Amino acid sequence: MSTAVLSRPRATALPRLAGYGALAGLVAGIAMALWQMIDSAATSNGFWTPLNLCMASFVWRGQAAMIEKDMMMHPGMSMNMPVAAGHLAVGMILHLAFSIVVGIVFITVLFGLRRAGLGVLRSAPVYVAASVAGAALLYVVMMYLVLPWANPLMCHMTPRGPFFIGHLVYGLVFGLVAYPLARRAEAADT
Repeated sequence: MSTAVLSRPRATALPRLAGYGALAGLVAGIAMALWQMIDSAATSNGFWTPLNLCMASFVWRGQAAMIEKDMMMHPGMSMNMPVAAGHLAVGMILHLAFSIVVGIVFITVLFGLRRAGLGVLRSAPVYVAASVAGAALLYVVMMYLVLPWANPLMCHMTPRGPFFIGHLVYGLVFGLVAYPLARRAEAADT
């Protein structure tokens, strides 16, 4: 009779890590959206405008082109448009979906860098700083490479300063949420 013990093979941390990245990205995306909406309301452009108009313009391109033309013809015009439930829902879904994907990418890259020997990422302050730096890089990529062709209305009408700060908020919240989760995933993999 054999006394061999059967054990389950150890699962890789990658699926768990992706889930943690999605969660951290979702929380960070909510924080970024709140920042953008509060800033928009404070500048008399309407609380829901970042979702109702900017994010929704990824889908409703014809309306976005008309709005952009009107705003160019009337320079003082506010972006505070009537809230359309469909636009708001689509804007929120798109923003949160992008936030989740970015969260998965960020946590995977940071995990890979830690595994590759960048041990300094084991420190919470450095991990958070790296997340903020990644978010700043994401701002540059989005504002100057992606949005000019993917969503010209958002590119032209989004105030650069608050949008940059919004990305930094994303990175900060992401890092604070993802750091303990990434440590948990790494502990499960060892």
